[in-house]
This record gives sequence, structure tokens and C-alpha cells, in this order.
Amino acid sequence: HMDADLYSSTAFTLSQLYPFLKKDDLILFDEFNVAMHEFKAFYEFTHNFYVKLKPVSAVNNFYQVAFIVE
Repeated sequence: HMDADLYSSTAFTLSQLYPFLKKDDLILFDEFNVAMHEFKAFYEFTHNFYVKLKPVSAVNNFYQVAFIVE
């Protein structure tokens, strides 16, 4: 459950989590629709590490979002 809120802490946490991710793991974001923070970290993470994350659920206009690792 990603509750790091800021871009820098979310980006750091995702980069540290990367070696442990495996297919069908879930990652939850609690403030995903904040463009310059969790969303930006997610976008850069998926592009820089070539990780495929598929959205499985979202609420509150994409404020909280769940992704599954493909």
C-alpha cells in the first residue's frame, strides 16, 4: 500500500520495491490522482523499470487505485 504521498518518497519506495515484485502482486496507491506526486512517480517507474502494471480498481475519481503486476 503506497502511502508515501510525495513524488520523491513514492519514487524511492517503488525503486526499492522493484526487485521483489512478481506477477500478480498488487500495489495500492492512496493519492494516485495527484499529478506531480504519486502519479508522476508511478509513470516514471513503469517507464524506467519496464514494469507492466494493470489497473484493477479505482475510486474517488482515481484518488485511490489498485494495480496488478503483469
